This record gives sequence, structure tokens and C-alpha cells, in this order.
Amino acid sequence: MSLDLREVEEEAKWDEEYRLLKECVANDGWTECKDWEPPTFRQYFRMRRHLSSQGSIVLYTYDEKHPRLVVPAALRRTVLANLHAGHQGRDSMLRRARQSVYWPGIDPDVEQKRRQCAYPFQQVVADLFQLDSHTYIAFADRLSGWLEMEHLSGDATSARLITIFRRWFRHFGIPEELSCDGGTNLTSQESRGFFNTWRVRLRISSTHYTQSNGRAEAAVKCVKRLLRGNTAQNGSLDTHAAARAIMQYINTPQQGSEASPANCS
Repeated sequence: MSLDLREVEEEAKWDEEYRLLKECVANDGWTECKDWEPPTFRQYFRMRRHLSSQGSIVLYTYDEKHPRLVVPAALRRTVLANLHAGHQGRDSMLRRARQSVYWPGIDPDVEQKRRQCAYPFQQVVADLFQLDSHTYIAFADRLSGWLEMEHLSGDATSARLITIFRRWFRHFGIPEELSCDGGTNLTSQESRGFFNTWRVRLRISSTHYTQSNGRAEAAVKCVKRLLRGNTAQNGSLDTHAAARAIMQYINTPQQGSEASPANCS
């Protein structure tokens, strides 16, 4: 994880609590009881034997392969932003942190950072639909409104859908949640096994409350409007007309937003 050591050293000189901690660690100034320690030091008491000083900084070395830099308070927000720069999930963020940085309460801070973040293709929707006797699947991002679609020549089997999702996941990233209307091929044992492998939570809308999958339905309506009259005779999307229609959609600001899907993704 990228962190400028010179910046840490400079901040360590200005952070009074950090300076006192460094002096305590360097001089083995710990008392015999946690309750005897100043409140600032009590949160470090349990791992005191794993702390060491190096110049003006403090290291936490529980695993000798991965000594971790104890980060001054003023830099922790920056570290959290760096940990989540690629919009990784909680587990990925914690694995990176446990190899390089530490402060008391880092795990819940990472969890909170992850919960607060909304990013493109974190939550997506998908739905199968028919147009002129051809089968298609629509795939939309809840945040940006980005829309993808695929013509399903032949049977829309779970295996075929899995191939498409795998390609979309590689391209756009693995979503946390995928919503659908409960279609058999999307919720089959084979499809569920695939989503479980990729750790994608499957959210199935109620047949008695179709509004719960409203974004997918809106995407389908949009796709039908985009595709009508623009596909090849065999239903293929590989036409100039379909390409132009799709490009027009992703470059047009969505209702209630000044940004287009292309600008948000």
C-alpha cells in the first residue's frame, strides 16, 4: 500500500500522542497494568510487546513477515482512501492493511469506509426479455445507469448466462449484489453456485412487488427502445445502428442527473 514514509515521519513529530507512544516504546516505559496507563496508551497495551521504534516512527510486528507501520491519526483518512482506491471489498482492504499499516480500531474503520462507499457496478440488475422472437439479457448499474446487453442466440441456458456474466465481471468488476426477477436460468443451482463462487449476493424481486426490481424493468424498456429496428434480421446486435443507439444512450445525461452513464462509470 502506497504511503510516503517521509510524510509519516514529519507527522509523527507533530503528533504529541504519537511522540509519547514512541518514547514509551523506545524506553520500555509500560506499567504492569493496563489501567495504570494513560488513556491514550491503553489501546496499545495488549500488543505492547509487539511494538518497536525506528527513528521517529512506531512499528507493530505481530507477524515477522509483515511489520506494520503505526499510522499517526492525521494520516489515517488518507490511508483508508488508498486502501479503497480500487473499490475493493472489506476482506481485500483488511488483507492489504494487515500487511503494512496499523492503528487501534483499524478494522472497524475499514468496515465503515467500505459501507460509506458507493461505486459503479457495486449493485447491478439483470433481466431476460424477448424482442421480435429473439432473447436478450439486459445488465444495468444502479449508480451510473450504464447499460449492457447481449443477444442470446439459441437457448438461454445457465451456462450461457454464466459465460456472459463472467465477461462482464472481468470488464466492470465484481458486484456485491445482483438483482433479478427470479427467472429460472438466473436462479438455477448452477447460476447460484457461480454467484457464490464470485461472492455476489443474489437479490430476487418479489413477484407480488415488481417495483423492487424497477431498475431492471426500466433497463429492459430502454433496451427495447434502443434495439427496436436497429438489430440484424437474426437478432444480432452487431450493427452500426445498434452501436450508435447504445453510444447515444451512454453519453446522454440520465433523468434527474447532469452526468451521463459514461461520465459516472
